[in-house]
Order: sequence, then structure tokens, then C-alpha cells
Amino acid sequence: MTISNQTGETLVAQNDERNWGIWYLGGKDKSAPVSIGAGETKEVFGIRASKGTATGYQGQCTWIGASGSLTLSIEVPYSKDNKSSLKVSGMYSVDGWKELPPRGHHFNHLLTITKVD
Repeated sequence: MTISNQTGETLVAQNDERNWGIWYLGGKDKSAPVSIGAGETKEVFGIRASKGTATGYQGQCTWIGASGSLTLSIEVPYSKDNKSSLKVSGMYSVDGWKELPPRGHHFNHLLTITKVD
């Protein structure tokens, strides 16, 4: 997932959890979710299935800023329907969010986060 942070605030990645799979950012394994500065657009969350297994992947992360937070949760099992959610609190608004489709394993979303006045 890529975020365009237009809040004017740094969004700090916290409480990342990976139930199964491997963190994967920028083409590198074991790269956990990252924070994003005000005005930046970058990949902040990536996860993939472990090689040689039939487990899929599941994880979540919360990004916290001075005016609110957002929490992304995804579950992409090997053989059941995918699930995803994005919870936004405080003074933030999100554009570009759509839940994962029921099938498939490769996804990329661009979210634009703004501050509501």
C-alpha cells in the first residue's frame, strides 16, 4: 500500500502485526511498515506469502498522527475469500480506499490522506 500524506503531519507506523506471511517493502523481505512524513508519497505497507507454503498472508498496522489515526488490516488466505478493512479516526479523510476483491493475491492501493478542517 502506498500513501500520499497530505495531512501536514507525520504519520507514525505503530502496532504492526503479522499473523502469517513475510513483511515485504520495496522488493525486500523483512521490511516492516514504515512511517510517512508530511507531504510524502511512498509505499508504507507490504506483505507476501512465505515461499513454499500454502498459507497466504495476514497483517495490520496503525499510523498515528497529531490529529487522528488509520488502521489497515488485510487477510489473504490461501483458499478462502480475502478480507480487508481501513478504520479512520480523528480529523483524517481517506480517498482511494477499496476493499480487496474476494480472490487474488497481488494488490496495490494508493491512498491519499488529508486533514479535515
